[in-house]
Amino acid sequence: MFSLKLDRRRFLKTGLALLAVKGTVFFGTNSCTTKDSVLSTNDNGSGNGVTLNLDEAANEPLREIGGAIKVSVGNSNNPLIVVRNSETKISALDSTCTHRSCEVSLPRGKIISCPCHGATFDLEGQRLSGPAPTGLRRYPAQFSNNEIVVTL
Repeated sequence: MFSLKLDRRRFLKTGLALLAVKGTVFFGTNSCTTKDSVLSTNDNGSGNGVTLNLDEAANEPLREIGGAIKVSVGNSNNPLIVVRNSETKISALDSTCTHRSCEVSLPRGKIISCPCHGATFDLEGQRLSGPAPTGLRRYPAQFSNNEIVVTL
């Protein structure tokens, strides 16, 4: 006969571990998870890139100043974060924290933060605080004719 004895500590550890796994699968790992944007690849003679059409519903947050989205690109593990800083200024940032390669969250206010160890960055990707040794990698981005073009 099989007997399973669980003391309170083991029960709690097992239960919490299962909850963590189930929560990660169901909700995702990022507290600010959003739907990834629809994008198209372009090659305008300057290399590979992505074009975001602001008429598409997935890109709607970028219609407003302060809006931001995450965009999956190619085989990259972490998406880009694209932020609309002003009427014409766009930031395109790698969402990989330079400390331990965790995926940073979308901005809250004017701060991008890493949920793993608390590093913070401004909307241009510059390091503000925490253990990250440098800022987030930035990519050139241009805005015209209701489209954002990011060169990778």
